[in-house]
Amino acid sequence: MHDLRKTSILRCSDSVVEPDAATEHMTINSLDDVVSKLAFECDESAVVLRNAVQTLQGGVQAEVRNLCSRWNVQLTTKNDNGKYSKRADHILKSELENTFIAKAKEHFRAKATENQPIQLKKETDAPTSSSATERAASVATEHAKVEFSIEDAIAETLHRIKSIDAHIEILVRIVDHACHSQQCVSHRVATMCREAKWKIATDLFSDQPLDACGINHP
Repeated sequence: MHDLRKTSILRCSDSVVEPDAATEHMTINSLDDVVSKLAFECDESAVVLRNAVQTLQGGVQAEVRNLCSRWNVQLTTKNDNGKYSKRADHILKSELENTFIAKAKEHFRAKATENQPIQLKKETDAPTSSSATERAASVATEHAKVEFSIEDAIAETLHRIKSIDAHIEILVRIVDHACHSQQCVSHRVATMCREAKWKIATDLFSDQPLDACGINHP
């Protein structure tokens, strides 16, 4: 699965012509169509769908039945005598094929809907310099409202922990080799855990080299 996703990303980055999402769903009528139309789609849902189609095309019985469980296709059917029996493989494959084709069409319809407002805006809504300035100021104000605060986050987390009425022993170990002071996040989290009465062990040091992540610093 990992290799297939890497391949899809490479294909997407190398592609020059992007399919028209508004009409793409109209030309999907087979599993081969699903694979080819989703070849340049990089979002995870498209990758998962394409991989599922390729698994179905492989035809391995165990893998096909696993697909049924993941894609809500019933593996058994109730007989006239009230008992359940396994459904035939060709029936399962047919239902999976119909499901995958429908999902692919749904993907492109949703993509067309998402892109439509943006295209209309470019054509009909050309903002003046004053409106652009006002919009930029509004965005800056919104960013200021949601500015992250580590102190508030830790305080809220500690409050929620203390509100849980459960006699559970929690063991915590925090390891950080880039902890240079008591203001570091790891040190603050350790303090929070102690206040929550958790059993905690810490290895907080400042001995991590500058190029520990493989980046050469001048």
